Amino acid sequence: MHLKTSEDAGKFVVYTGPSMNPTLKSGDKLQVVPYDGQRIQRGDVIAFISPSGDNKVIHRVITVDSQGIRTRGDNCSQVDPWLLKHHHILGRVVCVQRGKKHLRLYRGSLGQLYALGVRGILTFNSKLSSLFRPLYYKLAQSGIFRRWVHPRIKMQVLAFNRPAGKELQLVLGSRVIGRLLHGEDKWKIRRPFRLFVDEKSLPTSDNHRPNQAESRFQKSDKKIGENFNLIEQIRNIHQELQLSGEPKNSILNISDELLIYVTSLLRNELPRLPKVSMKQWLDFLSFLETHWIFPLLYRRAASLPAEVRPPELITHKMRMRYLSSSVRYLHMEKQLQEIFHAFQEKRVKVRVLRGPALAWSVYPDPALRPCSDLDLLVLPEQMIQARDVLESLNYKCLSQRFELVRNFFREEEFIHRTKPKDNFIVDLHWSNWEIHPFFGANGDSHLEELFQRAYPVKSSSLILETLDPVDALIHTAIHLAMIHSRDIRLIWISDIALLADQLHVPDDWQVLQKRSAAWRARLAVENSLKMAQLWFGLHLPTGFNDFSSWPQPSVDEKATWYHTIQSHWTTVLLKRYFSNPSGIFEMARSLSRLLFPPPDIVRYCYPPSRDWLLPLSYIRRWHRWFRELVVKRISSSRKKDES
Repeated sequence: MHLKTSEDAGKFVVYTGPSMNPTLKSGDKLQVVPYDGQRIQRGDVIAFISPSGDNKVIHRVITVDSQGIRTRGDNCSQVDPWLLKHHHILGRVVCVQRGKKHLRLYRGSLGQLYALGVRGILTFNSKLSSLFRPLYYKLAQSGIFRRWVHPRIKMQVLAFNRPAGKELQLVLGSRVIGRLLHGEDKWKIRRPFRLFVDEKSLPTSDNHRPNQAESRFQKSDKKIGENFNLIEQIRNIHQELQLSGEPKNSILNISDELLIYVTSLLRNELPRLPKVSMKQWLDFLSFLETHWIFPLLYRRAASLPAEVRPPELITHKMRMRYLSSSVRYLHMEKQLQEIFHAFQEKRVKVRVLRGPALAWSVYPDPALRPCSDLDLLVLPEQMIQARDVLESLNYKCLSQRFELVRNFFREEEFIHRTKPKDNFIVDLHWSNWEIHPFFGANGDSHLEELFQRAYPVKSSSLILETLDPVDALIHTAIHLAMIHSRDIRLIWISDIALLADQLHVPDDWQVLQKRSAAWRARLAVENSLKMAQLWFGLHLPTGFNDFSSWPQPSVDEKATWYHTIQSHWTTVLLKRYFSNPSGIFEMARSLSRLLFPPPDIVRYCYPPSRDWLLPLSYIRRWHRWFRELVVKRISSSRKKDES
């Protein structure tokens, strides 16, 4: 029932206490305006100073007469003992802000009816509770309902230091379902959760030593040690498979506390809020910028108890990214709808890949999986027809590569001619090269089989087709661990974890073992799954968690893996072309296209401020390649020699 004044003194107050529940709740921001001669009505919610002390109170007016004003809380059984005079009144509550919501507050006759209804419901609940309480406690003690709780549903006990002493909270997900206050020996557990809680296993005092049951709930020193061991394992695996950022692995440079916090969020575990400065939080956001993980982090953080959420500024920034991603997916869905309808009319078979496919197939909300373009896969014999369809929809092909260098490049990029900012760039892929650039052309995987194993994906207004979960996991692992072994994004590791959770045991996992070896992607899959285990807590099924029992990679795959990790994937492809004398002419053509791409694609990737400065864009491109392929390689070699 008490309040505290905000920065805008005399106008806004923050409500605390239970006496006006559920009309008002602790943390509500209230706007209070003075009466200024207006008449005080029965049913008004007013702020006043109690005559018995200096406490500021918010209650509802019950009676107004010549003797004074009587008040009562909506959640109180008795009328307040004092009689208020006009000089006690601070003003009337006219607006309630709860989080982002503005709630209606009834006054006058409607306010009286509302308060009467609230008290009636509370009285009914009290009578009903007293009637069934003995049966409720007997059922709770019997433990019948605890058998129905799924093993994955875990409750946790958190300890918080309060002015009166240590308070323990029992948490289920983001909901606080029980409390043990300082000095008390009995838990207060909300209905109906007592039916599912083994109260005997809970700690009974704030100085209780953790036992076997309690260790499931509290973060003990052992758990903290495990967290630091996890961070060490993460740093070890990313010595070769480097994370995106400038410099590489920059996310690993944040404090251990923050890194443990983010891994706990990603692993869907209840974290311990780190004691770090706001600058460290902001640095943390900047390091995560390239990982496209903000919407997912926001969803996980928003479900946490308030005591362990990030600071409001950090949560707000992540929320804005989530909302932006939601809007982008609405635009993407509309764009895909137009493209797919046009392909269907021309009977062009198409499969959607990567970001959009995964967003709608494995994520609970597509906005959690940001993406920057649309990746579409077509059959080689329909590539030219597919290009014509996109051009008929007013898309411009930045570089026509299919006819000249189809065995080296993997896609053609298309941008919308009139609305490039309102439409995603479209990457049109045409062969196995897209699935596995090192072995796709001569490997055992066939594009027709990929199309036949197509997996339906349903958005809110469209049914698409993508790779089946096993093919999608292998494809994602190759893209993550081989194509981008030097700039891995956390969102790609999230893709791996969610795709692995989609696989059925044991059938899909047996197929994954065989197919990853046949595709010469065994090592890519293994390392991707290991990263998903560390970052996202992926649990591999029994019988498939020992990679030594998987089919062993071939000698050729081991060599390719080594060279890809040590160098850039394009250098591996170049070596393969040079090793084949019959492909020298095609290699020269491909290399020429690589070094001197058409002006449109350079203008898109490295936009010049003026058209006549386009040569500088080419120089920027060459400088980037030189830095990636030469300078950084020499630097990493020196570091290894020094170590």
